[in-house]
Amino acid sequence: MWKEGVNLLLHRINIAKQGDIPFLRSTPFKPTAARFNRGINTLAWKCCNGDCQLRTDIVDTETRSRMMAGIRNKDTKPEMLVRRGLHHRGFRFRLHSRKLSGRPDLVLPRYHVAIFVHGCFWHGHNCRLFRWPRTREEFWREKITGNQERDRRATEQLHSSGWRVLTIWECAFRGKSDAYRDAVLDKAALWIAGTLHE
Repeated sequence: MWKEGVNLLLHRINIAKQGDIPFLRSTPFKPTAARFNRGINTLAWKCCNGDCQLRTDIVDTETRSRMMAGIRNKDTKPEMLVRRGLHHRGFRFRLHSRKLSGRPDLVLPRYHVAIFVHGCFWHGHNCRLFRWPRTREEFWREKITGNQERDRRATEQLHSSGWRVLTIWECAFRGKSDAYRDAVLDKAALWIAGTLHE
């Protein structure tokens, strides 16, 4: 599927270079491996009445809004990996406790530990998976910085109540081998048990 998209994009670029379709760039567009690795979905053409524009999204605003609203805030893939991994290592926990500040994803009362499994985009992690959106910049900055502030407040309240807090980021599991994931979960298990100090 994605190869067809790449071929279509290259075909349109070649046509534009030949001058058959007005092209918005003054310098020739050179597709590189890095650009394609970022995802072909970030590049889409919109042709209306012979006027071609390079857009940053492949769907209209309403569809994108509906898609973003459908992203789950619990039972995400990274959270499920953490849950399965810790359960396999013998830990038992409660999920999304409303009694604690910030509603931690996992709560281990026996160890007095609260675990948050954060998505790098939604919580503004400084890693390779996070980039500030180029559209509606003010809205996204306000939303993500608000999430970060809420995370900070929740962590402080939990610490002041005597809880130990562990945050596991999505990037710890994205594109990694099973051995790396196991190492992350082993380290988390040692920290929970109190044998690995912060």
